[in-house]
Amino acid sequence: MTSYQQHAPDGKKNGDLFRAYNDDRDATSQDTLYATSNGVPMPHPYEVQRVGENGPLLLQDFHLVDLLSHFDRERIPERVVHAKGGGAHGYYETTDPLDDICLADIFSEKGKKCPITVRFSTVGGESGSHDCARDPRGFSVKFRTDEGNWDMVANNTP
Repeated sequence: MTSYQQHAPDGKKNGDLFRAYNDDRDATSQDTLYATSNGVPMPHPYEVQRVGENGPLLLQDFHLVDLLSHFDRERIPERVVHAKGGGAHGYYETTDPLDDICLADIFSEKGKKCPITVRFSTVGGESGSHDCARDPRGFSVKFRTDEGNWDMVANNTP
């Protein structure tokens, strides 16, 4: 018996905390402590369904989708965004037509106007944190044209 094996009170082997890949591959559902989010035992938690031996992963694999969804929804309090910023409403007016290089109607003739909204923002850290550690900034411009909305968005993460 090694120091990383767990045992039940009756002395039976319950599973390993750390396994070699070959031991994990040969394990049965009775030998493992790992389970999906709905409690189904998973004897091989690192294997996924593929097309062929080295093909792409399949999204029909419940275990893979379950792992990815839990990872994507993990909430880390230090990384929660607290955006600060300001914005303005106004209008855009074409002063020099770009009809020779662009098909957008808003740039087709001099004097064409459309309402716009501009937003500038930055992300503030926790209370008391310094501002230079992580300071992403961004802006967006929304043009409300006759052909529909055009959103232009940019950000800078140092």
